[in-house]
Formats: sequence, C-alpha cells, structure tokens
Amino acid sequence: MAPSLRPLLTGGDRRSQAKSAQVRALVKADPTRIAELAGLVEDDDWLVSMRAIDLLEKLAHEDASRVEPHKTVFIGALADSDRWEIRLQIVRALPLFKWSARERQRVIAILSRDVSFPQTFVRAWALDSLSILARSDPTLRPIVRRHLKAFETSGSKALVARARHVRARLESLALCLLPFPLFLFLLPQSGGSVPRPTQSVSQPFVGITYIERTDTIPRPLGMHIAQIDLTAPGIRLKLSPPAGAHEVIRQTTLEFLKAERAQLAVNAHFFWPFPSPETDVVVIGIGASEGRVYSACESPVQNYALVAFAPALNVDRSNQATLVHCDPADPEGRRVLERLTLWNTVSGSAQIVTAGVITIPEYKDAEHPGANLTPGGPNRYSNANSWYDAITARTAIGLSRDARTVTLFTVDVRGGSAGMKVREVAEMLVRDYDVWNALNLDGGGSTSMAMEDPVTHVPSLVNVSSDNPSGRAVGSSLAVYAQPRR
Repeated sequence: MAPSLRPLLTGGDRRSQAKSAQVRALVKADPTRIAELAGLVEDDDWLVSMRAIDLLEKLAHEDASRVEPHKTVFIGALADSDRWEIRLQIVRALPLFKWSARERQRVIAILSRDVSFPQTFVRAWALDSLSILARSDPTLRPIVRRHLKAFETSGSKALVARARHVRARLESLALCLLPFPLFLFLLPQSGGSVPRPTQSVSQPFVGITYIERTDTIPRPLGMHIAQIDLTAPGIRLKLSPPAGAHEVIRQTTLEFLKAERAQLAVNAHFFWPFPSPETDVVVIGIGASEGRVYSACESPVQNYALVAFAPALNVDRSNQATLVHCDPADPEGRRVLERLTLWNTVSGSAQIVTAGVITIPEYKDAEHPGANLTPGGPNRYSNANSWYDAITARTAIGLSRDARTVTLFTVDVRGGSAGMKVREVAEMLVRDYDVWNALNLDGGGSTSMAMEDPVTHVPSLVNVSSDNPSGRAVGSSLAVYAQPRR
C-alpha cells in the first residue's frame, strides 16, 4: 500500500523540505494523488501546508492541466496567509491556470496586493505574474510599468533582476501590443515603415511546415523554424543512435541527415568533452534512440549553465510526445517518473517554457537559495550575468499544448543575424508558435538545421553555422522523416 502523504511532509523547520521529493515522486507516479496533496494545503501544521502548496506549484509548472481541478486552493484563504513562503508559491502559480471572469478578478487582486508585499521574493514574482497576465489584458500594463520603475530604482538586487526580465518581456511584445489602428497611424508619423518580421512559409513535406524568418527587433535576426505535425501520415523521428567507445561519435547534423536519408534534422544534446578534437563523446542528460537508452540523467560539470537532471522530450514509436522527468530513486539515472517507454528522448540545458510560462533558470545566492544553477564558470556567471543572457546562436525544441506539434527553432549569429538570448527565444516560441513547453538545446557553433530539398532531394544546411560552412560535428541530432507532397 502506498504511504500516506502527510507524514512525509511533517517535521523540520521552514528551511527544510522534509520528504517532499518522495511525495513529488509518488504523486507523479500516480496523478490521482494530487487530490490528496491539495487537501493538505489547509492542514493545521503550517509547515505541511507550505510544503503541499510548494509541491502543487511545482507540479503545475510541469503540467498545469493535472493541477487545474484543484486550482482554487491558490485563490482561497491561503492566499491571505501571513507566511511569505506560502504567498510566494501562490503568486508564482496563478498565471498557469485558466480562470473564470470572477476568479480572474481575485487573481488580479492577489497579485496587485502582493506586488507591494514586504518580502522581496513575493513582490518580485507578483510583478512577474502580473506581466504575464498583461499580455492578454491591456488594462494591467500601466500597473506593471508603474511598479517596474519602482523595482528598477529600489536598490534590491532581486527586484532589479526581476524588473530586467519583465522589461525584456514587455519590450519583446511591444509591437504586438500596439492596437491595429494605432499601428497604422504610426507609419506616416515615422516617415517610413515600422520594422516588422518577415516570414517565408512553406510545406516541403507532408506534416512539415518550414519557416524562414528575419527580423530587426531587438537586433538583426535570421531564424529557421520547422513545425512537425506528429499526426501526419509518414512522420517519424529518430535521435542519433549510440556508437563508439563512449556514447556517440560526433558528426554534423548534415552528415546525420544524409546517413539517415531523412528529410529534416536539427542538432540536439550538449556534449562532453568540448572543446576537444575527440570524436568519441558523451551527451549530457538523458538520451534514447529508438528505445535504446544510452545516456543517463546527470548533474553536469557545467552546472553554471546546465540544470541537473533536466527534463527531456520523449517521442514514442506511435508519435506520442511527452515531457519526462528523471526518477530520483533510480541510481542509474535511466528511468523517468512518467509511466512510458523512452523511445526517442532529447534533453537540453533546461526547460525554458513550462505550461506556457517562461522559466529561465536562476543562480543560487542569498536571495535565490533554491535556484537550479551554480554561480561561477568561465565568465563568473550569476543572476546579474547569466549564461542564458548571452546573445548567440540558439537551438530549441518546443511542444504544443495538445502535444501534437513539435517546433524546432534555430537562430544564427552569422550571415547578418546577431543571435538571441534564451529568454527572447522562449518568448517568441510562446507568442508566435503556440509552444506550451520548450527545452533549450545546444547552441552557439553547434546550432544546425539541415533539410532535403523537396524537388532535387539534395540535402543541405539551411542555417549559417558560426563554426564552419558544413556545421559543427555535434554529439547528437534529431532527424525527422516525412513523405513527399503529391
């Protein structure tokens, strides 16, 4: 018989988590137990209540639909708790759910109140959540901007850092937020046209939509996006298989595309050692190719950039796509909490979109004790100088909310394109390509997308590599097979 959840959440003090990791594993293995966990948020022991709401918030970030039936716990009496630890989890969770008009009024009231809460973390995340809601509610934008100015001049590192993220979100949405008549009115006033992205959209194969996109905001950009309809006839995916003395033998994404006679391919895992002339390498994070799990979950050496035991995207042999999470109870690191067979499994540095919300990892410091990254590394990375804020070539993979569409994204840092921050990539995926969950894959010189010409059948690299004209030899690539259009 499975143990009761409550005893696992008792004991210790406000700084400890008791056996929260075990509870999380139990609930993910049996999602029906979310109801039991939700019932504990009103426990007489405030530590149990705090740990229960914390777990619900984490589960909601992974898959909000599972917690949706119990979402009202986040807008009930607990939202008025005098414990900042509880309020923090509530304000972080509120943008994850769909609310009725009356419930939304309560949500906005909570966030508008807590953006002035004495505890810094609560204030910071209340504003962040308000800014997410403001994307679809213009009446909230003046409120967000007013508090944004106060945060930027507060002198608090946490508030200034959060303000930077919020302002970047607002600026990236600026053109999209203009009312259409105002947009037209602005054209003659500026003496020219307002810069807008240009896109060339084609369907080279059944189930593949290929997009070439250029933009001038926030800087010159050249992007290549492929959206894969997993329900289309003939669509099949494959990750680079195991080979060599370690886990894989490095090859370019174009070489992999040619060898597999696939129609599309993109680079995938980070790999180690790098930089190195060695061709036999290991990929970082869990990896599987057609059912062969050859790379395990791990805590990487590059913990200033890569999150330990990062989530992965699994596409099974019937094209069912799922975000999967490492099982902490497995000493070999080759199992996940979800009840499924790992088939083609891709892992990156971190999950950068979670249930439609941008989730860029942060660094551990006095104000972020529970963060996922360790400060340091070659450039002394920190929350003030994040690895994720570097402007460079990027590769990402996303999944739609209905799990029927995989989006492959690359942006270059050569050929007239200046590159992007990871947050900018995540925001574009959510805003323009209906991505619900996304992972950041290996970027920089590794960024590669290759495709077969649908007419000549000649494969080529479609992006401009910053490594060499044929692309870097990488640890793994993800291939897509598709039928020709008739």
